[in-house]
Amino acid sequence: MRSKHDCIVVNLRTGEPVLRVPTLETILEAADWKTDIALKKYAGETLELAQQAAGAGCEMVIGYGGDGTLNHVVNGIMYKGGKSVAGVIPGGTYNEWATEIGMPEDPVQAALTLVESEARRVDLGHIEVEGLIFPDNAEHGLEAGKHRRKQPKRSPKARQYFLLHAGIGIDAAIMAHISKPFKYVAGRLAFDLAAVQGLPEFHPFPVAVQVMGEDGSDVQEWRGNAWQVVVSKMRTYAGSVDIAPGAFMDDGLLNVCIMTADNPVRSISLALSFLVQHKLDDATTKYFRGTHITIAVPATIGVQVDGSVIKLKDFLHKEERFALLQANDAGQALINYRFDAVPEAMQTAIPRTYAGDLFQAASVTNHPPFSPSSPAGKQAVPAQQNSGTKGENENVWRDNLLGKRVVPGCRNGGHSTPD
Repeated sequence: MRSKHDCIVVNLRTGEPVLRVPTLETILEAADWKTDIALKKYAGETLELAQQAAGAGCEMVIGYGGDGTLNHVVNGIMYKGGKSVAGVIPGGTYNEWATEIGMPEDPVQAALTLVESEARRVDLGHIEVEGLIFPDNAEHGLEAGKHRRKQPKRSPKARQYFLLHAGIGIDAAIMAHISKPFKYVAGRLAFDLAAVQGLPEFHPFPVAVQVMGEDGSDVQEWRGNAWQVVVSKMRTYAGSVDIAPGAFMDDGLLNVCIMTADNPVRSISLALSFLVQHKLDDATTKYFRGTHITIAVPATIGVQVDGSVIKLKDFLHKEERFALLQANDAGQALINYRFDAVPEAMQTAIPRTYAGDLFQAASVTNHPPFSPSSPAGKQAVPAQQNSGTKGENENVWRDNLLGKRVVPGCRNGGHSTPD
């Protein structure tokens, strides 16, 4: 890439020295890049720093950390219009994207590779809460009769976009209970150990899935019990589980993989095989593909995006949070998540030497170099559906699930220096 203004957003592990950061800065500046450094000091600040960098006009915002750090960078860029390129220097426990595009594990070599990289447009996934579903006999103080809110909730803390995948179920539950100090020491082994220890406490949960095409046609539905649901842009999960055969980062589609749990005798062993051995059972796994996807699950089921657990409260309005707290059993309330594919949402830095199969378009080596004057891609938040008969009909399948009623939901949709 040519000379540019970039910012490295640093999310180093606890206790890890920052001695490499000046070296990275020197490498980039030697390539005539003006480089700013932004060091994270508290949880959630990575997203803020990425927004500041993108808002200040940095042509590239680089996440120095793992997939979670990169997700914050992606969201920070998107919240500022999606014009900056997202780059990555691997430095986390999980570096799935960096590994997939062939970025060297050594940070210094990764910085050198960034200098010779090219920008490539990729699709993103977008997640929001579309509605809450309560038991018929519950009183929760929310106005009945409305199925969607006219205005989405905009929270600066909500990470609505994902580059890799979103997971609903046991992976999010395990991630939420792993201590960061232990993860920094044990690495990926921390997740495997937590899975083995915690699996007996986890239980399958009811799921209702609806998958639609771009124009709302080709509707596919599935209802049942599951251990895990993954909505993905990537073909692989955790670097080795093939959850979306034939998927591309530029096909305008999302992929759904459901690990069902309708066979109680085999379900625990299959869940353990998925978490630890990274294997799926074809007989009990369901696959779907589409542009718009809605998934209803109990409110107690966790969700992770790109390897980091999201907070449900960041996606709910105040009255909805209050209603959920007032529910006699939060597990009886269902959250209806909506996922949308956002085609050509943003640009990411891809090594010139990349020769993999992430893209269905021309190879990276034949792709035009990045220019800040290039027109922005289709990076807008998915358009809100109109309320009315069509929306009500689309929710009939949810109304029938467990005899619930739908309660109004919502749609979410300079120099960066260390503080």
